[in-house]
Amino acid sequence: MGSPAGKLSLFKLILSFLLAGTVLFFPLLCPAVIIEKVMAVVNGEVIVLTEVQEESIPILRRMSSEALSRGGMPPLQTTEREVLEGLIDRRLQLQEAKKQGISVSPAEVEAYLEDLRESSGVKSEDQFKQVLSREGLTLEKLRRDVEGHLVLLRLVNKEVRSKVIVSEQEVRKAYEEQIDRFVEPTQLRLRYLLVAISPEAGEGERQEARARAEAALTRLRQGSDFSQVVKEYSSGPMAEAGGDIGYVKKGELHPEVEKIAFSLQEGCYSEIISLPSGYAIVKVEERRTPIRSYSEVCDEIREKIYQQKVVQQYREWMKGLRAKAFIEIK
Repeated sequence: MGSPAGKLSLFKLILSFLLAGTVLFFPLLCPAVIIEKVMAVVNGEVIVLTEVQEESIPILRRMSSEALSRGGMPPLQTTEREVLEGLIDRRLQLQEAKKQGISVSPAEVEAYLEDLRESSGVKSEDQFKQVLSREGLTLEKLRRDVEGHLVLLRLVNKEVRSKVIVSEQEVRKAYEEQIDRFVEPTQLRLRYLLVAISPEAGEGERQEARARAEAALTRLRQGSDFSQVVKEYSSGPMAEAGGDIGYVKKGELHPEVEKIAFSLQEGCYSEIISLPSGYAIVKVEERRTPIRSYSEVCDEIREKIYQQKVVQQYREWMKGLRAKAFIEIK
């Protein structure tokens, strides 16, 4: 039946696409006579104006909110035509499902509705009805929508998703062609020399620490090995390991250290960097720009290709359904 999160997602979809409405745009929401104008005929089945208007309600609520914030109004005619085309597709699919004998039981629909209610955080059926009512929907309509959704889900799984195959060659080809997508931020392997001072250090202690850092820098300029100088002068992290703090990326260092370190070329060291914690000198042992391996990203690529193929397969399938159908738009 799907996870609760999936049910909640559908609940939000229904509320955002099928339900929401506003009296600002639709006379059908007013207590007036509804004229059942035929909008389209699909293999002998009619789609009437009230169906189009009902399905347009959520879209127009969303669009009206967006448009009013921009000082405009939603394009009613365009929206109704798009909704009509969607209803035609849906009717064709339901007809195809009926032809193939695809159906769902009332128990499945009720179980799905129960999951929707629980996932939405509504405690009782009465509260659930109130939520739906505020959005202009009845439980009966939601029940019909869910039944149709489940039927069409099975149909699309059978006619579209089950026929989509993504080969290993396609995935690897996409990885090689889009390798730039998988390049990660530059990392530096740093050695870090720090002559530390306490927060309460006086001027004399600071001068002494500065002099020690300058002595270390002089040794480096004379050609001494950085790791050896660190062992002799540093009181910072990993001093016994020659100051090797491993690979770091932007956002992991003190801003001043980061700015200077990432400006250095591989094998170079900095001047003395004055910090609240002391005086530092850093050396870039290695610069690297990692690329995520094929094994790390192949599932991500496969899923993207699969979804793209599903969309294409769905379009082709719908094109075929329309080609063999009698559709008359009034």
